[in-house]
Formats: sequence, C-alpha cells, structure tokens
Amino acid sequence: MADDWLSTGQAAKWLGITPAMLYRLVDAGRITPVKRGRLLKFDVDNLIAYVETQRIEPGTLSNLYPGGREASDRRVRGRSG
Repeated sequence: MADDWLSTGQAAKWLGITPAMLYRLVDAGRITPVKRGRLLKFDVDNLIAYVETQRIEPGTLSNLYPGGREASDRRVRGRSG
C-alpha cells in the first residue's frame, strides 16, 4: 500500500470528514501530507496510522454520562429489561 496516494477530497472522504476538517488536522500536525506541485497528497498508510491513534478504550468516556456512569447504566438496563 506504500504507493497509494489520495487527493485532499479522496482522503477526507476516506476518513469520513470534510476537506476543511482535514486541513485543520494537517495544520495541527496530526496528519502529514506530501506536497506535489501545488497539490497535497495523502499516503493511505499515514491515514491508517492516524485512525489507529483515534481508538477509544472501553470505560474512558465517563465525561459523557450525565449523573455519572452508574446512573446511565441503570437507565440503559431499565430500557432493555
């Protein structure tokens, strides 16, 4: 896959984001493109590596539970049972 290069639009679509968001990630140094002439090209292997860094570990989203995780778990169990 080392020879697979995508345009900005293709890379954004592959990541499921807008080109504007892709430019923000480039500007922040999160994704590194290669400049070919006046165009930016994105290595698929580099995009895969970026996606791997975005994985969420189970149990790390406690900030998303209003009232704490236990209250959320009770609400979820109450709906399914």
